[in-house]
Amino acid sequence: MRKFHVFSLMLMLSIFPGKLSLGLPLLLNSALQSQDPCSKSIHYAPLVPEHTPIKTLRIAFHVFTHSSGEDSFSNDPLDILFLENTVDWLNSLLSDLPPLEPQNSPDITSPHIPDSRIRLHLDTIYFWEDDYVHEYFTRDGIVRRAAAHAHKKYVLENPDLNEIQKYNTLHIIISGNHPTTGGQVSGIGDKDFMLFKGWYHAFERGRPAASTGIFIHELGHSMGLRHHYGPRFCRQCNDLGCYELGETNNIMALYPSSLRAMSECQLGIAHYHLNGKSGNIGDVVIYDPCSLDEEATVHVKGGGHHIWNSPRKLPGNLVIHPGTTLTINCRLTMPDQGRIIIHRGGRINVDPGLIENGCGGPWDGMEYR
Repeated sequence: MRKFHVFSLMLMLSIFPGKLSLGLPLLLNSALQSQDPCSKSIHYAPLVPEHTPIKTLRIAFHVFTHSSGEDSFSNDPLDILFLENTVDWLNSLLSDLPPLEPQNSPDITSPHIPDSRIRLHLDTIYFWEDDYVHEYFTRDGIVRRAAAHAHKKYVLENPDLNEIQKYNTLHIIISGNHPTTGGQVSGIGDKDFMLFKGWYHAFERGRPAASTGIFIHELGHSMGLRHHYGPRFCRQCNDLGCYELGETNNIMALYPSSLRAMSECQLGIAHYHLNGKSGNIGDVVIYDPCSLDEEATVHVKGGGHHIWNSPRKLPGNLVIHPGTTLTINCRLTMPDQGRIIIHRGGRINVDPGLIENGCGGPWDGMEYR
């Protein structure tokens, strides 16, 4: 087994510009001589799901109750279980997306990508008694003003919350005092908050899908997606057809649709935002570049030539199997002590990509086995 560290490779590149052969299945080219080829969001879609590390969003629930104690969730086991189950259901959906409907439609050109590689982590459930916020949600129309007030008072100005809880968490503002479910976000691709009304009534009626369906729709907005139904709103993506309400199961349609499916274009836009390329929603993605997760090793196998045209932040090692070639065209961030392992007959091209340690020091190099 031979092991090489990236700092020695880059030093030799300064002496021998261009491609460098070390008797290894390695081709390396200076990223400084090229422009970023990774600006197209479609390249961020997880077409090969196991090549895309899962991005986990840290979220917190803020439940606003009324002084009367009526018409809202309370801090009791059944209510908390409902809120926790909502997150579990969403993670189950995000890991097993159904095909777009109507199936076999010539207007749908997107391949079926079953795993979004996006997950949610529920950090905390807060309960706040605030009649103003609670009652404001009884009104029709825009309720973002009350949500912005709640976010400022109970998050940004709250001395009991730390920096991660304030600025690296997507805050879910929930009020129950409304007969129908609905939601809004602080902005397209924005991390500040999502707000919902009518969840408690859905809970009382035993209809959890009414809350989870609207959640996945608003989450799409927070990840950069826009409405997609009817000729007016079918502009962001052209790979999932254009249908009226109730005719498709895409998450960016509206009721009475079953909001569950996503297209390649939409997943690309979502991962583009979560990678920090647009908006600020990427700030809530949980990532620790200083800790190596051996169980999160990415395996590139099966033969053939795989090309990565989007940046990747790996939580574990990278293994290239025999007979398989990987070309890295963008930035690859390795965790501290992370390694790239190349089996005999495998090959890696870093042209014009760049490999770095996200923790600020040298990563653990490459091994040829």
